[in-house]
Amino acid sequence: MTEFDDQVGVAGLRERIARVRAELRRSASFEEGAWSVDGHTFAFEVALSRPLPVGGYALLTTRDGRSYLGQVTDQRITTRPGPQVSVDLSSALGGEGTPGTASATVSIRLAAGDGLLLAAVADDGFGPLDRHATFDLAPLEEAPGELVDAYIEWSRKGVGLTTGAATYGSGDVLPLLSAKGFNRHTFLCGQSGSGKTYGLGVLLERLLLETTIEMVILDPNSDYVGLGDLLPPDESGAHGDMYERVAAHWEHLRDRIVVVGPGEGAMPLRVVFGRLTLEQQALVLGLDPLADAERFGAFRELHAAYDPSHLTLDRLLADAEAADDPRMQALALHIRNVGAPDWDVWVGKDDTPLLEALPDERRVIIFDLGRTDSAAERAVLSTAALEWLWRWRHERVPRLVVIDEAHNVCPQVPHDRIQALATEHVIRIAAEGRKYGLYLLLSTQQPQKIHANVLAQCDNLILLRMNSRIDTEHLAQVFGFVPPSLIHQASSFTLGEGLVAGRISSHAMLYRGDRRWTREGGADVPTTWASPA
Repeated sequence: MTEFDDQVGVAGLRERIARVRAELRRSASFEEGAWSVDGHTFAFEVALSRPLPVGGYALLTTRDGRSYLGQVTDQRITTRPGPQVSVDLSSALGGEGTPGTASATVSIRLAAGDGLLLAAVADDGFGPLDRHATFDLAPLEEAPGELVDAYIEWSRKGVGLTTGAATYGSGDVLPLLSAKGFNRHTFLCGQSGSGKTYGLGVLLERLLLETTIEMVILDPNSDYVGLGDLLPPDESGAHGDMYERVAAHWEHLRDRIVVVGPGEGAMPLRVVFGRLTLEQQALVLGLDPLADAERFGAFRELHAAYDPSHLTLDRLLADAEAADDPRMQALALHIRNVGAPDWDVWVGKDDTPLLEALPDERRVIIFDLGRTDSAAERAVLSTAALEWLWRWRHERVPRLVVIDEAHNVCPQVPHDRIQALATEHVIRIAAEGRKYGLYLLLSTQQPQKIHANVLAQCDNLILLRMNSRIDTEHLAQVFGFVPPSLIHQASSFTLGEGLVAGRISSHAMLYRGDRRWTREGGADVPTTWASPA
């Protein structure tokens, strides 16, 4: 032990070093708080020990007693030069031979960020922001969950949909979304396993319960064919008076949910070939006006001789085979090779066409395409359904057009003429449909494959987990009204968590989805195989 150690002792040395460190911390301290220069946004600095989460809410109180609720939209750890600190080591450490003074510049690490001011907070509730909502160095703290819930209730316009709970709210399920906001086109996306199908089912249920809007659903995987089947209370999570209210509504609603397709209890999808447009008929037959010029010309000659209401594919084929013209013979062989006459969708002798069989008091039409035999048949039926919707537009009945796996219906680069025609229909509805009451709800796990002219018309975003940085960057560019930092949170979402923004919510909001009340048609295969053998 040295003479210095002998004089002060190890314990004493440690105590005095601790005092030096405490002095350095005091010198490097800073005043936490937030400031706003425009009355709409704010910046803040807080200690690393209490960072505010991105997407979370802060309660800011100014020096003159005003309070505001804000949302954190960005946060980062930053380092900045602190004060020049001088310490008298001789007095702090003592002992002979101890240096007199030491000086150093202290670096300060802190959490800095930005946010949006949402509303003024008063004893009797909330109020709008005004031009005086500017302040300097206002203390801030994490807003209580009950205050967040109250703001969501206050700021929502019209009927609310109880689709889940705000992530930074109290945890209670509450009406998060504004039903009226669905009079704008909506884009829902999430990667496989994010809860996209389940979450869309919850949304459709709440729209059925809380609004009167009609729906037409293109269901490629038979995921929504169970919308009419209410689960028992122990499975749905709805209990007591709430379950009785939902059950009473569904009892009235069940007969107005029409499933069209080959499944048990569904309405057969029966179409008169002649009532399709000429272009759709050519797509069914795989005829290209240029590549198949002679056969297409023969088809048009035959087509002109028929009353469209009575034209069947069997009759067209029989007349082509009976003709002596080699072009007609080539057309007949082409039709047989395509295989379209074998599709189950064509009206038979004793069948009723779908459009004539649909009930007048319908609320939902679900086109169950998941049990259709061929991809070509699914594509043609999707195209025909979109054509019917556009034909019905003059009724001016509000209809929500739900297209699941939308990247297969309106891709940026269509794979064939059938997809190209379907894409044209969706683009037309996206651009002009709103004035006729046609509102799109597109769902996909591949946002970059959706046609840009369709995506650009969407004013609402519902985003679930998305690990791909390329996809989230694309979404941040398209949906410029959403803070990019919130979109980039998508990679950290767990099952059922998401972000909602646009006309359907007062602000970009993180949430956790609620439970479904009806049977999910396309649930994942159970993973019981992973249990110990």
